Order: sequence, then C-alpha cells, then structure tokens
Amino acid sequence: MKKKTSILLITILMSFNCGAQVKTLPANVSFVGDWSAKTERPGRGVWRDLQAWEKDRIVPRDNERFSPDIAVAQIQVKPGDQVGGWSGERAEVSTMQSLNASPLSVNTGSGKEFYGISVKLPADWQPPVATSVDPYPWGIIFQLHGPDNLGTNPAFALCAESDFHINLQTGDILEGGTRTKPKNAVRAQFSNGQLSKGKWVKFMIEVTWAADSSGYLAISRLDEDPSAQWTKVYEGKNIPTLQFAYGRAVGDHYWKTGYYRNRGLTFTSKLLLGPAVRGTSFADVAQAAFGS
Repeated sequence: MKKKTSILLITILMSFNCGAQVKTLPANVSFVGDWSAKTERPGRGVWRDLQAWEKDRIVPRDNERFSPDIAVAQIQVKPGDQVGGWSGERAEVSTMQSLNASPLSVNTGSGKEFYGISVKLPADWQPPVATSVDPYPWGIIFQLHGPDNLGTNPAFALCAESDFHINLQTGDILEGGTRTKPKNAVRAQFSNGQLSKGKWVKFMIEVTWAADSSGYLAISRLDEDPSAQWTKVYEGKNIPTLQFAYGRAVGDHYWKTGYYRNRGLTFTSKLLLGPAVRGTSFADVAQAAFGS
C-alpha cells in the first residue's frame, strides 16, 4: 500500500482543483477557499496542494451550501491514510494562493487579520483516541504550519476531537537555546467547546501576528440556532502567535485545512467543512465565509 501513496498524490495534484477562485474578491477579503468543483482558472485552485489518499476523501457537497456562492465539502480520513509517508493520517489542502497563484503566507508583517471557518460533525462522530503507534490522539481541522525546517507542531491548530479547542506552539520553540527539542504545544480550552454534533458551528478567528508578546488571538463561535449570537470562547492577550527557533529569523507560515488525525485508528472520520476565508474585517470575512 505505501508504494501507492506517492504516485497517487502526484495524480491528484495534477487533476483536482482545490477550490473555485473568482476574478475579484469581496471588500477586505484576501482569500476565499471555496470548495466548489468549478474554477475559472483551470489548474490554479485557491489552495496550492491537495494531500489525500484518494479523490473521494474531499468532495463538494452542493446540498449543504450556505448560499449559492458558498460551497462546502465532505472530508473523510480512513485508516491508513498516511499520505506521502508523513506523520498522521490526513485529507487536507495546503497553502493559500492569491488571484495570480502566488502563495499567501503569514509572517511578522501580516498585521491584524480575521479568519472564518465552519464545521459540521455527524451524529455518530468518534473522536480520535490513543493507539499503539500514537499514544497522544489529535484531530485538526484548520492549522497554521510554521516553516518546514522547524520540524515541529503547528503554531496554531483548531481541533475537533471530543470537543473543540486549540493547540498553540508559538514564540521561541527552543526557549533561548536551552532546549534541544521544541517545547510542547499548549492546549487552550474554549469556554464553550461543545461539538454540537449534527449542526453547523461557525468560528471567527481574530489575530495580530507577532513572534513576541505583542500578539493577540481571539476566537468567537456561532451555533446553528436562529437565536444564537457570536460569543467569544477564547482570548489570548500579549502572546506570540508565530513560532521560530532560537537563533533563526521568523520564517513564513502557511495554512492547511481538512482533517488531520493520529495514526492507528480503526474507524473513518467524516465531517463537513465550509470554506476558509481570510481578510481584515470581521463583517466582510463572515459574509464571505457564511453568507451572513
């Protein structure tokens, strides 16, 4: 089975459009990771790479659209979906792109931004558990990956496991050179981390990018309920939001979304995701991500 992985990954990257890119973007929005199968720029999906075992692992679900212009996707990860031989099992897209197909990275010059993403877990959702090959379970739907040469955990990870929460590994991961291995990620609980299985949960992320204590991070949540309102479920003040290794410059970070879980699980993880949207206005990002 492992010999099949690298060959299939190349085939998927060549044949699958990772989203529909429009010719213009809404005001104050720099990226819309729509899951529609259509594209006006063949071969240039809004996400640069697809990392999945088969094409059926990420498929558009038109009957679940928030609006005619906002498509969602079904994501599924099956036992053994170790794409490319990397750690964990996954079905993800990676690296946001601009309208001219240039990478949209995150770094110390990115300033203040907003991100919108939504998730719907099925009623029979099973959270990742510890296994003989991975004693520490995880399941990530949206992650900010630091420079690959750091070889460590994401700087930011929005997780769907037995609850919703985030993991952070930011700032100096070698702590002034006192460590030979990166420090561990920190789990940050939400004031409301309920999964609300069978219903859409929308998240808005407000962040000021920094590798030092000048950073800021807040996450708001909106449940699928006519009377629901946006509620802040996490806030981190005066914290680093990017990662680096002592003695090195702060490099470019990149986004990934889909589902990424630990190895050795014997069941399939299946969920729905709305588009990941990036911009500089809460209202405009929410409109592009959720239609409201």
